[in-house]
Amino acid sequence: MIDNLAAFAIAEFIFSVSPGPAVFLVMSLALNRGFAAGAAAAVGVVGVNILFFGLSALGIAAAVVASPTLFTVIKYVGAAYLTYLAIQIFKDLRACNSGDSDFEKQTPTRTARASSLFGNLTSGIAIQSTSIKNIMIFLAIIPQFVDPAYDIETQLLILCILSVLVELPVLLSYSLFSAKLAQRVNNLTLQRSLDAACGAVFLVIAGGIVFNTFHT
Repeated sequence: MIDNLAAFAIAEFIFSVSPGPAVFLVMSLALNRGFAAGAAAAVGVVGVNILFFGLSALGIAAAVVASPTLFTVIKYVGAAYLTYLAIQIFKDLRACNSGDSDFEKQTPTRTARASSLFGNLTSGIAIQSTSIKNIMIFLAIIPQFVDPAYDIETQLLILCILSVLVELPVLLSYSLFSAKLAQRVNNLTLQRSLDAACGAVFLVIAGGIVFNTFHT
């Protein structure tokens, strides 16, 4: 069982540091609104993982995949939300591009409009709960680290705690790095380029979800 836990910790770390919707959301929020915003989203992401561990224990997650219609809806919801985030980023960029002299006036408005920690937390919950990669991890990968010889619920609880201890620090590190980067980067063009890159990545991920769903 100890070997399973060690292997899971390594796998969880790899999944956590790999670029994905959750990582890009945390980085984007931290770049635009500071460390607290990214941290709130990270807590939302981890909260969904805890919920999924509970669903795995109850066997509910398997029922989602058993229903092709429901699974497809979840995919499209995730793609739609990523598209929405990208549109918001590009709208902010367009507003900033209306004039460099107005940038300082626009930035506080931009920050105030979406600086609510609850809103950032909700963003993390939404992006993680509709992440197909996350769902498949719990359906296909988590069972590989469960030993039938021991109590299943207890093992899932331990794996859940281990998952939080591994992924939350990783996401918080991404948030801290992005926030520090935004503070040190004084070049307005580079700041906007970072925002545009985040928006573009969201659109690519959303397009990939739709394409794979359509051709499945």
